[in-house]
Order: sequence, then C-alpha cells, then structure tokens
Amino acid sequence: MLKQSIAWKVVEKIATDNGLPSFLVPITSRLGGQYREQLLQLENLVQIQTILDKKKFLMGEEPTAVDCTALGQFGSAYFAVPSARYCLHDLLESSEFTPLKEYFDRAKTRIFGTEFCEPI
Repeated sequence: MLKQSIAWKVVEKIATDNGLPSFLVPITSRLGGQYREQLLQLENLVQIQTILDKKKFLMGEEPTAVDCTALGQFGSAYFAVPSARYCLHDLLESSEFTPLKEYFDRAKTRIFGTEFCEPI
C-alpha cells in the first residue's frame, strides 16, 4: 500500500471526485508515480534556471556552496553516468535548458577542474 502522504490523499480525492472506483486509486497512483517525479524534476530545473538568470553561478560571479549542492544533486547524475540516460539527460539537452546545461558544465569545471570523475 502506498504511504498515506499528503500527495496520496490529494490523488485519492481527485480520483474519487472524478468517478474513479476506490479500488483503482492505488493502481493509478502507482502508474502516475514516475510522471510525478519527472514533473518535480522539471519544476526544480525551471527554478534553478530562473534563479541563475544571467549570472555565471547561482549566487553571483563566483561559485558557492549552493552551486556545489546543485551540481551534487543534478550535475553528478548527468555527468557521471551518461550512458544511463533518463529524463534529466533529455531535459538538460533540450534547447529550453541550454543555459542550465552550460551552467552545470561551468560549475563542474570551476569546482572540480580536471579532478571530476571520468564517465562510466
């Protein structure tokens, strides 16, 4: 059974309000789980790109701990295992997120230099 979280309760309410039989709610919630994760990831990337705006790094012209955190969360998954493609790769390689991909490249180079791990 899915955790009784706020998200679960919202999904359950929407489903039952739209006439979905209650026994199908857990099934449809599980099927939609990966899409919720992709949507959250998309929203996170949009927010980071919005904060970045035209700056070199999130807090200005020099990298800070905030940039290290962003690179740790998104950049390492993107750069460390490029052969294990998932929605993050597609998003960062889209024209919509070109500035964000350039930011991650810039942050990786500036923070790690040549010491970043080689792709697997």
